[in-house]
Amino acid sequence: MTESRMQGFAAGRYAAIDIGTVTCRMLVADVDAAGAIHEVDREYAITNLGEGVDATGMLLPAAIDRTVETVGGYCAVRDRLAEQGAPIAKTIAVATSASRDAGNSDEFVRRLAELGVVLSVIPGWKEAGLSFSGASCDFPGQDLMVVDIGG
Repeated sequence: MTESRMQGFAAGRYAAIDIGTVTCRMLVADVDAAGAIHEVDREYAITNLGEGVDATGMLLPAAIDRTVETVGGYCAVRDRLAEQGAPIAKTIAVATSASRDAGNSDEFVRRLAELGVVLSVIPGWKEAGLSFSGASCDFPGQDLMVVDIGG
């Protein structure tokens, strides 16, 4: 695998949290001065935040609780990694389809804010762009097609 690069970020340690309809992921990585990304830790959990959203148009309280608990655990991992001599420059948290479609996503955003996590509920076009960028970053200059079936 080739080395991924980031543009527009200063060198440092970053945490990225991706909250989808079914999964919740975190990547902690160091970005060097050339923009190369060096993975430090990767976390993954099935939280099923989108349970019932299609039927009710709302995030279920139990689904919110599961996901908030998981993100709280991720924050503990992130903080332990910061204590190892590399402070976290920034934590970026995004939520996708289920949060975007739910009438009560503001409650979910508020609950994560209580943990100190600022959540951005991103539009579909941005989700698609980030998915493509992530899947294609190790293949510069190549023609690719990426399919993201989502939750």
